[in-house]
Amino acid sequence: LENLTNRKADLEAYLSKELDAERYILNADYFIQPPMAEDGLGYTLHFDNISIGKQKTVNELKKVTVYPIPYRFLTELKIVQKSNIIPPSAGQNQNLNLKTNGITIIHPNPSLYKVQINGEIRSNEILILSQSY
Repeated sequence: LENLTNRKADLEAYLSKELDAERYILNADYFIQPPMAEDGLGYTLHFDNISIGKQKTVNELKKVTVYPIPYRFLTELKIVQKSNIIPPSAGQNQNLNLKTNGITIIHPNPSLYKVQINGEIRSNEILILSQSY
């Protein structure tokens, strides 16, 4: 997998050679390539054969598929303790209430965040209120 920004191979791998003879199904290989640069040019796939002398080399690829995944979203997911989740008050339709590290976040609808900070804010702290559709 060649990174077009720096013209280097970000990923080099041998594909499996196994064949399920009973069902005539080739094995599938899966690779995940994280984004390397926000302004990257993309990637190119290269398939190389190695042949010694006059020996014939053949690759039989049925299909190559690329699936984009929300990599940054997946790597930023966090697990919080159940005790930090505040249940919504009666009669309120709140889809997120979170209390952690002296900060209470209430997110009752897609257009509103209510943030209550208990205590002093240090200069190097960042609060990210992210959502996407």
